[in-house]
Amino acid sequence: MLAELAREAMLCLRHFSVSVRGDRPDHLLLTGAHAAEPGLAELVQSTCRLPVQLDDESACMSDLREGLSKAMAGAAGTLESWAAAAGLSLRGVTASRGSGRRAA
Repeated sequence: MLAELAREAMLCLRHFSVSVRGDRPDHLLLTGAHAAEPGLAELVQSTCRLPVQLDDESACMSDLREGLSKAMAGAAGTLESWAAAAGLSLRGVTASRGSGRRAA
């Protein structure tokens, strides 16, 4: 099952590369309840040939949780349900590392 998930991620990256002009992402960010599944990050990294980070390593989802709880006072739903929206909202934002590449 993990191998199938990693393969699907690779297919998404291929689709992205032929559908979107611009640089290829420079890393992948795994988020959600199963992101820390043993072996998943390593398998996705080797299959997609991109570095993989877990959301809690960069604290971006923790920051999102804090902001949502302040703004929506209990009506925000689960943090995992906001992961895709948060990622899409960052599309086009240049990475501060200077590479000009984005995370997928």
